[in-house]
Amino acid sequence: MKKYLFFAAMCSAVMASCSGNEPKQTKQVTFSIDAFHVKTQPMNAPLRAPIYDDTDGQPLTDLYVFDGTTQLAHQTSDMESFGTVTLSMEYGAHNLSFIATRSLGLSYSAGVLSCTSLRPTFGKLQAVTVSDATDAFAIELNRVTGQLVITIEDAIPADADHLTFTVSKKYDQLNVNTLNGAGMYAFEQTVSLISLVGQSGKQYTLNMLCPSYGTQYTTDVTMAVYRSDDSLISQHTIADVPICSNTKTLLHGDLFSGQSFTITANHAWEDDLEPSW
Repeated sequence: MKKYLFFAAMCSAVMASCSGNEPKQTKQVTFSIDAFHVKTQPMNAPLRAPIYDDTDGQPLTDLYVFDGTTQLAHQTSDMESFGTVTLSMEYGAHNLSFIATRSLGLSYSAGVLSCTSLRPTFGKLQAVTVSDATDAFAIELNRVTGQLVITIEDAIPADADHLTFTVSKKYDQLNVNTLNGAGMYAFEQTVSLISLVGQSGKQYTLNMLCPSYGTQYTTDVTMAVYRSDDSLISQHTIADVPICSNTKTLLHGDLFSGQSFTITANHAWEDDLEPSW
């Protein structure tokens, strides 16, 4: 009986050794992250400058690294190491995603990064092979979000109380494996006009994701202005407004005179899109 137990234990050990259950070889790999017009210090500087969302823009607040759907790292801008990520990685091929954003209310689940308020977001899909020869990578992020910029060119009338924007198709969730927008819904936002009576050229900006990263899609945009008793003063619906990653769609015109709006595109990021209403 003792011989049998010893033989069984020995066979079990041999099988475990042959089944590939032994620990896989890993090494420390460092990623230095750069975004659009970001770098104001050398990448290897001990203290990094903030990562901004644009030239003279606002600092990004969160940086994520994913391997497939597995979250490897999440840094916030209050960390001294923000923008430099060191990971213990297994040798071999990895499909990594790097995402930096200043969106609010961030959460992650099952390959989708969600937020309560979408703000400028940057990302990069990067295939990486870890070997004896690799110790560090420099990763340059690209802008994932586009913007819808609405400018009301005529003066806001005295009886105007509030303005409601409706966007028929909006995406605020990000698939981390594709950088595609997810979770389509009909967006609606109401803003007060009371303090803006008599002013012209008022501008509103919405950050947008595309259902297919880098590929233009269209959505309908409605603007409606109401009095304090919710009676309608003016309403315009602009059909098929084009939206694209890294592109500002400039929607501008008179809201109260009945003239049509114009849409242009600014590609200082990429070329802007300018449809008309």
